[in-house]
Amino acid sequence: MQAIFDFLLSVWEKLLPWAVVEPNEAGVRIRSVPFISWLAPRFRIPPGGQWVAEVAPGAVFKLPLFDTIKKCVVKRRNIDLSNITVELRGGATYIISLTLRYAVKNVRRALLETEDFDASLVTDVTSIVARWATHQEGMEPDRMLSECYEPVRVAGFRWGCEVEQLALNTVAKHRIYRIVQDQ
Repeated sequence: MQAIFDFLLSVWEKLLPWAVVEPNEAGVRIRSVPFISWLAPRFRIPPGGQWVAEVAPGAVFKLPLFDTIKKCVVKRRNIDLSNITVELRGGATYIISLTLRYAVKNVRRALLETEDFDASLVTDVTSIVARWATHQEGMEPDRMLSECYEPVRVAGFRWGCEVEQLALNTVAKHRIYRIVQDQ
C-alpha cells in the first residue's frame, strides 16, 4: 500500500505547476523540451532543447513534465576540516584542524557544473594545505594561513563559492606508529 502512495505522491509532485524556493536558497530552472528543435527549426533553440535560468526565492512557476528546479542554500556556512595529517619536509608529522567559511555566489556553476560543491571544496582545501605543508621545514600557523588563503579562495571560485575566511582551530604534533602484520 505504501508503494502506491509513494507513486501517487511522485506523480503529484511532478504535475504540480510551482516550486517553492526558500528565502535562504537560490536555484536554477532547467526547461527541457528535446523534441522542439526539430519541430520548429527557425527558432533559436539551445542544443538538446534545454533552457537554464536562475530563480530567486519565492514561488516559481514551472511547466509540468518539462521543468526541473534545482535548489541550494546560499547563506554563509562554516565547515570544520579536522584531522588533516601532514608530514613536513623535515619528517615531523602534524595534525591540523581548520575552519572554512564560505557562501555560494554562483548558483549556476555550483549546481550545474559540480556534482557536490561542498565535498569538492573540502577536498581542494585539504590538498592545498597538505601540499603547502610538505614543502616546509617547520610548522608556522600564521604563515600557513596567509599563504594558503589565496589558493583556497581560487578553488572556491571554481566551485561557485566565495571563501570568506580560512581559520585555524588547532595544530598538534603527531606521532604515527605503523603496525606491520606478517602473514
